Amino acid sequence: MMEELVRNVAAQVDADEETARSAIGTLLAFVRDNTEEADARALFEQVPEAAALAEEGAAQAADAGGNGGGGLMGMLGGMLGGSMGAAMSALDRLQALGLDTGQIGTVGKALFAHLKNEADEELVRRILDDLAGKVPMLDRFL
Repeated sequence: MMEELVRNVAAQVDADEETARSAIGTLLAFVRDNTEEADARALFEQVPEAAALAEEGAAQAADAGGNGGGGLMGMLGGMLGGSMGAAMSALDRLQALGLDTGQIGTVGKALFAHLKNEADEELVRRILDDLAGKVPMLDRFL
């Protein structure tokens, strides 16, 4: 099912599938690392393919130096730390893929709509609320 999401996202943001896959992986790694551990574990147990994409996203972040793609947002993210810093770093990685903020919002919304269909909807809402509480204006992208 995640491969179908990758294809759909690629078409929605007019990007190749590798870019869409990387963007989804980046967002899933952000979720994994910045929400309640029990909720993240439950989500990835319910959607195992998402766990693999989160690992890919985390590996790409590490290859990019850990704090984004090296741009201004990544540097700010490294200085801020915590969930806000992680969000800035993820945004930097997504922009390094060539995505603008509108496309990033499309990826995020498509991902969470997919997760609501594949996992317990209440769990996904709880994760969204948790992340939105930690990172102001994040709800614009998810």
